[in-house]
Amino acid sequence: MHTGCQWKELPIEKIHFGQPEIHHTRIFRTFQRWQKDGCFKSIFVGTVHSLFQNNLLDTSIVHGDGSTTPSKKGW
Repeated sequence: MHTGCQWKELPIEKIHFGQPEIHHTRIFRTFQRWQKDGCFKSIFVGTVHSLFQNNLLDTSIVHGDGSTTPSKKGW
């Protein structure tokens, strides 16, 4: 069973003799580095801040994701 992004399934162009121009593990390592450096969080916070400054942030509807919230006694 696989969940999440399957890096080896990325559509990577082929070069000489059918070799991929970049290996999927290089892409994964770059993703991990950006995640560790807080790049994605900075993009998110900057986007929300920009929306707020331009009066485009609509918080009238908020969808919460409880997929990681533990359920006590299965309720």
